[in-house]
Amino acid sequence: MPRVSTALLDAELVALRPDGVSSFPELQAALSAGRDDTLVLYVFDLLHLNGWDLRPCALVERKRVLARLDLPAMLRYSDHHAGDGGPIRREACRMGLEGIIVKRADGPYASGRGHGWLKVKCQGRDEFVILGWTPPRGSRSGIGALHVGYYDPQGGLHYAGGVGTGFSEAELTRLRGKLDAIAADPPENLLVTSTPVERSIRWVRPELVAEVRYIAFSGAGRVRHGVYLGLREDKEAKDVVRDPPDPDAERTARTPKARAEVVGAVALTHPERELWPGITKRDLAKYWQAVADHALPGLAHRPLAIVRCPDGIAGEHFFQKRDPGRGTTHIRAAEAAGSPYLAIDGLDGLFAMTQLAAIELHAWGASEADPLHPDQIVMDLDPGEGVAFPTVVAAAREMRERLGKLGLESFCRTTGGKGLHIVAPLTPRADWDEVKAFCRALAEAMSKEAPERFLSTVKKADRRGRILIDWLRNGLGATAIASFCPRARPGATVATPLAWSEVTAKLDPAAFTLATVPKRLARLRKEPWEGFEAARRTLPAGGSVKRS
Repeated sequence: MPRVSTALLDAELVALRPDGVSSFPELQAALSAGRDDTLVLYVFDLLHLNGWDLRPCALVERKRVLARLDLPAMLRYSDHHAGDGGPIRREACRMGLEGIIVKRADGPYASGRGHGWLKVKCQGRDEFVILGWTPPRGSRSGIGALHVGYYDPQGGLHYAGGVGTGFSEAELTRLRGKLDAIAADPPENLLVTSTPVERSIRWVRPELVAEVRYIAFSGAGRVRHGVYLGLREDKEAKDVVRDPPDPDAERTARTPKARAEVVGAVALTHPERELWPGITKRDLAKYWQAVADHALPGLAHRPLAIVRCPDGIAGEHFFQKRDPGRGTTHIRAAEAAGSPYLAIDGLDGLFAMTQLAAIELHAWGASEADPLHPDQIVMDLDPGEGVAFPTVVAAAREMRERLGKLGLESFCRTTGGKGLHIVAPLTPRADWDEVKAFCRALAEAMSKEAPERFLSTVKKADRRGRILIDWLRNGLGATAIASFCPRARPGATVATPLAWSEVTAKLDPAAFTLATVPKRLARLRKEPWEGFEAARRTLPAGGSVKRS
């Protein structure tokens, strides 16, 4: 057995679970806590020994020497198996391992990636550069999802989608602190496929590296079903280099299995694909068929932006207002005063949106016929943490009263989330600047009179216990979720018009879902927003609100 005075080893530090399987999240947790009781250094190659350079030797010879060394308890020799790697990989995958490394037995040692070795994975698992994050929804704190990317061999920075699962509460808090410290403008010359990125991304300097497990890359170059495993503090962002995925690979893989059902004039492929747990594309098409007569007045011939979820609500969400590029004749792309939008004409347009997995449809406050003159205003009451829903109801009634004193009749709907929309129909005469100024003045007046209850700017740091009166829905190109549109959220909730008699302390917005709204409409004797068209009024003179 050779006596060791100096040695240079190729090894990997891992944390072992009780079942003996390595775990990257547990490695990160152990390092953060300063614990080493679960840590093991697996040694798989020997480069130098006692001053001798072994790198030119064949791998099997280097490992023969390595196997004879007397290693400390924390260091373990990583054995090898010659021959067909298929059975070994299958066993590794069965055990839940990342995969196996295949090397040339007669190869010399060469640092970095080369032709002498190959990583054969059980599933996608790679390092990605963190490019930004999106705010949390619901009860989650810290961040909603990380948005990641990578460098190609030529140095181009590519966007690779969002990763929204795999975080502990402690990690969400830790990550948020790190990300806030490196906030930045969007990266210059970021390479993005035709599918746009989310508008809500808070960008950071590309400095942090995350380990991510995923099923595959989508045809749009995004990771599918990404799971966060931890930060790679041993990796620099500039070293996260890979070739861009083949944009046709995912499409090719899916084509032989594709099945289609025809709904209206639209071929619905993969109708069984779940958009929400237990709710498929087929179910969404049936919903639109059931509510079309009620929904289309607020959707057809109006500029729209959409939220698409190709892999369901658990996958990546992205906001889109430009041509989806699918060759459909039932969705068209246009623009007004430089602001792009999508539009549909009828039920086939809703089916076409379903085919695109466009779950949320957000509408302008104007029609396509006159896109530069709003025909309604939308005041969004968005409660902060700790605001009980009856308080939101009281705010909605107060907003109705204020608008009434200004000569505007208003209507209420749930948003499919935790707030309410107050919608006032207008005669389309004022332009966007006038309408936006009116809405801002109204929100600021309420905030000034009751600052403990309301605020009128998103930039306020502490929203806890107060309601944001979001007046920014009322500008050129701005949108709000349209009536009868579902949300990409757990429960498949729906933005639902209400009669004012329903807007009480007992109101439960979670009761309006893809399953319940068609039944509700079937039993109603009259439209909740009956008289909406007749209630159109011109904006109050001057487009302003007198403040107290």
